[in-house]
Amino acid sequence: MEALNKKTEPEPPEADLAALTGQALESASLIVMLICGECFAVEIDKVQEVIRVPRMTWLPGSPPYIRGLINLRGSILAVADMAVLLDHPPLQIGPQDRIVVVEASAATLGLLVEEVTGVENPPATSLEQSLRTLNERLREIIVAQVGLKGKLAGVLDIDKLVEKARFTSVMSNNSGQGQSLQPGGKNGN
Repeated sequence: MEALNKKTEPEPPEADLAALTGQALESASLIVMLICGECFAVEIDKVQEVIRVPRMTWLPGSPPYIRGLINLRGSILAVADMAVLLDHPPLQIGPQDRIVVVEASAATLGLLVEEVTGVENPPATSLEQSLRTLNERLREIIVAQVGLKGKLAGVLDIDKLVEKARFTSVMSNNSGQGQSLQPGGKNGN
């Protein structure tokens, strides 16, 4: 029972910061993106590719953050609206929007973002803990912050983001209270 409790207890933010400082920023670059006008970054090692937004197919019974499915060179990929995952209204798809295809330990997922602004290589010393003003759910996926060209960017933990998205989906479907997107509605089809 003690081993089970250790696995389910969340790690302190300092552990996430230490992990990111040791792995991500000393050995990798960050892809910087805009979501609802705010800057976010993700380790480039977790990104497979960045693509323009193709036609998405509505997925009946999906949680509200799933915008749909796309065919990526013969593979079916779910696309999550990052705005919804970060507690904002769904993105209105425009010409600058992109899908960042990420690979986490749990799954591969497309992240719908407003824009990808570039790749940055900040020094490890510029990494700080995430803001304490974030709610608990957001602090679990925004594990650090870094100053990039005069802007503060939240550093996303892709493994935790995908894990939370999968857990939320299972809970929504099991409770019968999951919201589904309607064709031609919020999912942009």
